[in-house]
Amino acid sequence: MCGIFCYYGKENTFETIREGLKKIEYRCHDSCGISVSNGNTETVRSLNSPDNLKLPSISSIQMGIGHTRWATHGEVSIPNAHPHVYNHQSLVHNGTIANHNKIKEEIKSLGFDTIGDTDTECFAALTSHLGSLSESLKRITDRYAVAWMTRSKMFISKDRMSLYVGQYKDGFLVCSDLSVLLEYTNKIMELKDKKCYKICWTNKELVFKTHKQSKQIEENNTEDTFMMQEILEQPEIIEGIYNKKRTRYHQSFSFGPTCIIGSGSSYYAGLIGKFMEVANHVICASEIDSYDLNQYRTFDPYEPNVLKALIISQSGETADCIRAIESISNYNHGGGAVEEIYSLTNNLQSTIGKSTMAIDLLAGPEKSVCSTKTFTAQLAHLMMCSYMDKDKYLPEKIQIILDNRNIIEGIPVSNNIIFIGKGSQYPIALEGALKMQEITYLPALAFPAGELKHGPLALLDESWTVVCLAPEDDNYKKMLLAAHEVKARHAKIIAITSGEEMKQLADYTIELPKTSEIESTILTAVVVQLLAYYKAKKLGRNIDRPRNLAKSVTVE
Repeated sequence: MCGIFCYYGKENTFETIREGLKKIEYRCHDSCGISVSNGNTETVRSLNSPDNLKLPSISSIQMGIGHTRWATHGEVSIPNAHPHVYNHQSLVHNGTIANHNKIKEEIKSLGFDTIGDTDTECFAALTSHLGSLSESLKRITDRYAVAWMTRSKMFISKDRMSLYVGQYKDGFLVCSDLSVLLEYTNKIMELKDKKCYKICWTNKELVFKTHKQSKQIEENNTEDTFMMQEILEQPEIIEGIYNKKRTRYHQSFSFGPTCIIGSGSSYYAGLIGKFMEVANHVICASEIDSYDLNQYRTFDPYEPNVLKALIISQSGETADCIRAIESISNYNHGGGAVEEIYSLTNNLQSTIGKSTMAIDLLAGPEKSVCSTKTFTAQLAHLMMCSYMDKDKYLPEKIQIILDNRNIIEGIPVSNNIIFIGKGSQYPIALEGALKMQEITYLPALAFPAGELKHGPLALLDESWTVVCLAPEDDNYKKMLLAAHEVKARHAKIIAITSGEEMKQLADYTIELPKTSEIESTILTAVVVQLLAYYKAKKLGRNIDRPRNLAKSVTVE
């Protein structure tokens, strides 16, 4: 969620770090800061873009560390922004520290005064007191990535979080986002967990391997936002996935799978996977510890009892999913540990990508916080895991929706919104509500259509908009009944449908091309993305960087 970008070198050090922070601020953007040193240390922080970080007054800078923050402990404020500095020693940190209250009591007894509310500030003070990053790391609990800079030295470490070193020009870059680091260099070193590294030319432990160089990501110059650009890429991405041969992981996961695990949009994709008969169970990653994993085992008298799991994570760094992998990996049944853990991720070099049998989403970089193309790519890959027939014209049908997006833009959506669906469309209702929440900041809701009469109907009057996901499938007639119930309460209906009866009942219609019941979820997903986008645009929201959210959720 937070981002680290550091440079050990003398060539435009401050500007290099500031530009690096701009490249990773899509991950988190509550605040940012840079510390630089030439023997003396100077630190600048901002609550806005890294562009607002002013050039320090010191010259002949030898190194620096930078950070973009997503607030966990403590509000968004300058005192809580990283780097935290004690005795000319600066520290930036990704992750949380579960025992920070105990550390805070200790450093206060030693005479340290904290000015903010973050757990990291306690960590920085402790490290300064001990004079050693490796010693202070022995005292903290939880996963982390950290960089610590004294007047003349830089040290880094990580534990189950992403942090990489790259050889660059006259020195070294340190970055928590591999894809960004690869824009600068293909000489990369992957760090071992819990090991502390000194960054300098004489450290022979810094051994670099050549990675495939990243293509430079062009700045968005054709659309107003990254989100719209990424929505428009979906036909090409789905076509690419459908035209690609099934990998051995697609095929092997197809036989006797047991559960899908994900968070947020990835969890909703997993719910649709159940309708594809790819999985027997779908578990929300953040709730994994509350489940009895025994109930998710397959009991086949002719085969060993093996739990297969598919982890879905856009970033490959989702903390709840990593925790779930640890839980099921350590789970034993009949003396055998779970071995078959697959993943769908957009980053094969991520923690999840490297610790599972990973399938590349093939969606390309997604810069907007709000997931769009990675969500539909997840659905397409789940189709690849299934044995269902695929609609080869699906990309063209997505394009039809996109070509008529001006119609969607013109549909008025109130500030009180409910999405309803049945069967495989209910997870899309959840996804539509989530998209609306993320970028409009409105309290959108989602329900199975049949649940309206069990409570939510009490909300409805003329001030509400109800979005009905109603392809002409086996649930169509029941969706019509639900729409009649909504109409009787004077709420406005936006119907996403091809059915004539629903069109006549609705106040506004978005025409849905016909396809299979399961693949229609990809089409309705694109529509709800557009509905949320245009509502957010009318409200003047920061669509690519919504408040309080981060692209990569690396804390539990």
